[in-house]
Amino acid sequence: MQYVDELALPHALVFHLSAWAHIMEEFAGGLMRSKSNPDSLPKADPGPGVFAQLVEGVWTFDNRNFALRAVATLLLGFGIGVVGYKDLVPRYDGGIAGTSIVLLTNFTGSAIVKNLGRVQGVVLGMVFGQIVKEIFGSCAWHSVLCLGVCIFAYSWTMVFTLRSASGTYAYVGTL
Repeated sequence: MQYVDELALPHALVFHLSAWAHIMEEFAGGLMRSKSNPDSLPKADPGPGVFAQLVEGVWTFDNRNFALRAVATLLLGFGIGVVGYKDLVPRYDGGIAGTSIVLLTNFTGSAIVKNLGRVQGVVLGMVFGQIVKEIFGSCAWHSVLCLGVCIFAYSWTMVFTLRSASGTYAYVGTL
C-alpha cells in the first residue's frame, strides 16, 4: 500500500508531462506545415484598430450575462462543495463546480435536446464512475487492473460515441 502511495505523484506527473508533450508535438507539426505554406496563415489588419477588433463584442449584454451566470454557478458550486452536505456531498469536493460549469452554454435559443444530452452524459458518467468505484474500490492488484480496464473501455466507448454518433447523441460521448 505504501509503495502505491509513493508512486501516485510521480505517475500523475509523468502522465501529464506525456500529454503536454503530445500537444506540443501536434502544435509544432502545425507550425511546420504552415511554414511550408505561408499563404495558409491569416493576414492581420495592420490598421489602428487591431486591438479594438480583438475585443469587439466582449462587453455586449449577452456575453456579460453569460459571464455573470458562469461566475455565479462556479461560486455556488464551490460553496456547496466546500461546506458539503451530509453523506451526499463530501466536504472540500470540487465535483459540483466542475460539472456545473461544463453544463453551461452560451446558446440563447431552444436547446432542450442539447441540454438533455449534456445532462444524460453527466449522469451516465457519474453513475458509471460510482458503480465501478464500489465494485473495484480495493487496492488489490486485480481490482486495480479491472478498474483500469473498465476506465479504458468506458473512455473508448464514449470517444467512439462522440466520433460516430449523430449530433443528437454526440453530447453523451463528450461528457
